[in-house]
This record gives sequence, structure tokens and C-alpha cells, in this order.
Amino acid sequence: MQLHAGLLGVDVDVAQQAVMKINEQIVETVGDNDAFSGMVKYFVGSELVGQNRSIMDPYAVSFRGGLED
Repeated sequence: MQLHAGLLGVDVDVAQQAVMKINEQIVETVGDNDAFSGMVKYFVGSELVGQNRSIMDPYAVSFRGGLED
């Protein structure tokens, strides 16, 4: 999922909360679809800034790059 570059300009905690909320909505919306693997990756431009923990806990997101603590 491509995120807006402005997300990197806000407080990291606020940005992480926003991404976790987006992730939660995606998992809940498509989680009942058998074809959905649960893996969602988040990018700002070409930089990977986070991904959910698809199998163990699809609601959790691990952050890196500009969204890492």
C-alpha cells in the first residue's frame, strides 16, 4: 500500500497509529476472503516503512525506515 509522503512529517507515534488503523481496516475488510494471504506492506515512495505480521498477528505492524521508533 502506498502511503502519502506527508506521513513522514508528523510525529512517529501518530504516523504509526494511523498505519495500524489502516491495517486493521484492511484485515477486517478482506480477512474473510480465502484468497487473502494477510501480508500487507506499506511504502512511502519506494521505501518500505512497515508491514503487518501476516500469519502470527495480522493486526500488528512492524515499522522500519522513516516510521521506525
